[in-house]
Amino acid sequence: GTVFAVNTNGTGFKNLHSFTAISGSLSTNSDGAIPNAGLILSGNTLYGTALLGGSSGGGTVFAVNTDGTGFRILHHFGFLDGTFPYDGALPYSGLVLSGDTLYGTTDIGGDIWSASILGTVFAIHTNGTGFTILHSFTAALTNASGVFTNSDGIDPEAGLIVSGNTLYGTASAGGSSGNGTVFAVHTDGTGFTTLHSFTSTNTPNSTNSDGASPFAGLVLSDNTLYGTAEFGGSLGLGTVFAVNTNGTGFTTVHHFDFLDGAEPQAGLVLSSNTLYGTTYIAGDLAGGSYYGGTVFAVHTDGTRFTTLHRFTALPASAPYTNGDGAISEGGLILSGNTLYGTAQIGGSLSFGTVFALTIDVTAPTITFSPLINSQTIFDFAQLGGTISEAGSVSFRIQENNGGAADRYWNGSAWITNGNSPSVYLAAQVTGNSWSPTNGVTLPSRGQTRYGLYSLRAVGTDLAGNSATNEILVSRSAADTTPPIVTLDSISPGQILTNNLLPGVFGTASDPESGIASV
Repeated sequence: GTVFAVNTNGTGFKNLHSFTAISGSLSTNSDGAIPNAGLILSGNTLYGTALLGGSSGGGTVFAVNTDGTGFRILHHFGFLDGTFPYDGALPYSGLVLSGDTLYGTTDIGGDIWSASILGTVFAIHTNGTGFTILHSFTAALTNASGVFTNSDGIDPEAGLIVSGNTLYGTASAGGSSGNGTVFAVHTDGTGFTTLHSFTSTNTPNSTNSDGASPFAGLVLSDNTLYGTAEFGGSLGLGTVFAVNTNGTGFTTVHHFDFLDGAEPQAGLVLSSNTLYGTTYIAGDLAGGSYYGGTVFAVHTDGTRFTTLHRFTALPASAPYTNGDGAISEGGLILSGNTLYGTAQIGGSLSFGTVFALTIDVTAPTITFSPLINSQTIFDFAQLGGTISEAGSVSFRIQENNGGAADRYWNGSAWITNGNSPSVYLAAQVTGNSWSPTNGVTLPSRGQTRYGLYSLRAVGTDLAGNSATNEILVSRSAADTTPPIVTLDSISPGQILTNNLLPGVFGTASDPESGIASV
């Protein structure tokens, strides 16, 4: 394996370190082998892990300068000789840095004296001193289905995130049903808590309500953690999930259906209210077509799921080449409006790719037309406007009566709960114009009291970017203006030359109250 650098425009590729060959039954060497995870950067130093190799074959923690100089081993993990090393082995995941301390996980190993040997959470200073096991995952029992279960999880293969003095992570298996856990532990090793145990799956398709086998790490926004589970969900093809940092409020954000991707093995990145990630495979089961995975986006509330890119299918036999790569197991990074990632195989030589994908991060412009701010209205018949690009629109009508007394139209009646989703009514979009969807009932004049009204429109483009526009209008006071009446069939001064009057017709209009009779 290697550590490499490449410019964001694809130029300047450089090998910073090539790991040496492994030898012997324990796969040992001096520096590590198979760096399975990403790197973290502090100053001009990169820190990472190697899955195998090192003096005992159980992997290493290493550091290297960004110019390729100064490669050094911070820690050698224990022996892969059939025993379980106390300090852990097989660090599948990368590291997280807080101050001068690196935190990570190992897939096996731990406290051999208490039989807690199914993975660890560890800490080590950036100078290689102070290696500490913060948590050893407990021994597992086999349930009636032959699944290993315990209280905290086993086989943590993902990296950690740190917030304050708390680390958050996932274990890919174990827990109350054997399908993995989300956990928290303090940076001093105290306070380990299982935040969520993924539920048991049904045969034969491994379906459940929340997901199974969370192989990737988490992202944090306020007090909510977001992650992916490779399997489980309504179709057994994996999920995106959310859970509060105290373990409450678990929500399945998205169930994958194969057409939009399946088996997400990488974590997520978060920008504003949008999560970005990758899936291992994808395809159209009905059409018999398959893709090499996807890049996707989804809002944190589960709406606006979008497939940003489908990796092209690979040939049925070697060489497995294509134009963009396939099987993206690594996570993404976001810089500006560009996502960067890696694909395991494919590309022009079949050995994988580094890719970039520009995303739409610009919100649409949403307007009201012909209504304008501070306009006096008689009813809401002219409600509508424009949206600058393809997407969807919803709108809200609020009667302003002073804070808690405000009322909101839900399509059939005025209600006082402005947080109810029912107060946002659907609009139809034709070209760049929007108007209330056919079938959406607006308040009649009799249902509209005199006073001020806030009109809000929310426009969302196909990339999930949203914008809001709000104007204030007023319902006029009592109608004291007479209607306008015309007599069109007889001209002023016209002389009638026979006993029969011509057909009498004309127009009558009143923009406020309408015409009751003529």
